[in-house]
Amino acid sequence: MHEFACLIFTANAFPDDETQIKWARAVWKNACDKVDSHYELSHRMIRLLSGIANKLLLQYKITERDSWARGLLKDAAREHFKDYYKFKKGSAHETRQYNLNLRVVLLTDNAFHHKDPEAGTGFAGSPVIADILETALFEDSSDYGVRFAKYFNPIPANLLALVFTIIEFLIDEYTTGEKVKTSFREKNNIERFEKHSKRLEEWMKLNKQVTTNIRTKLYKKLMKRAGASHRQPEAVSGMTANMREKAQQALDGRTGETDSEVE
Repeated sequence: MHEFACLIFTANAFPDDETQIKWARAVWKNACDKVDSHYELSHRMIRLLSGIANKLLLQYKITERDSWARGLLKDAAREHFKDYYKFKKGSAHETRQYNLNLRVVLLTDNAFHHKDPEAGTGFAGSPVIADILETALFEDSSDYGVRFAKYFNPIPANLLALVFTIIEFLIDEYTTGEKVKTSFREKNNIERFEKHSKRLEEWMKLNKQVTTNIRTKLYKKLMKRAGASHRQPEAVSGMTANMREKAQQALDGRTGETDSEVE
């Protein structure tokens, strides 16, 4: 279920089991509502969704999309990382010392996600953020950020915190001065994520309106890159709520049998 992945991106990047089951039920209901058919989400199906079924069925599990969703962002971050953060390859002493120094600079006060890392200004303003989100979620008008726009406008703090967590994880692959590629695992990164979430919360409290505008501007930029700045409303097979309400108002008081009624 794609909507489940959107909740990972925008609501909670590392949900506990109880939250995942709650989301699975909500996503299931939304899917049923969309096709105007309702099916019971049985305990057996919940077990399947929460990961107890055979690993061969992983591709069908809603709740397996938590790690998949984080992996999507991680892959996009790896793609752009080398263009923005000029770590060097090699094991020579000079190379390793350069990388160690660069790591310290980037991690000091989270300079890596600032617009100007050297000056430490422009919180959450690094252009790499938009590039990562574009690759992962706004590549074209069929991508997550466009199809499920209601979750991404403005760009949620949860999503920014997850991007920051992944970038910091990639920087830390140079802890020894030479890159050591590692797996992105929840238990090793949830503390990082919580730290970034707290700092983003503090940042937004400094000026709620301005920080909302910044996140909205980022959303609009990504929609433009996706070619969806003027996206048409999603087509639906039945009447929308607005259509239904207006039609009901027009029918009230009419019999439909006389020519004298207002057309």
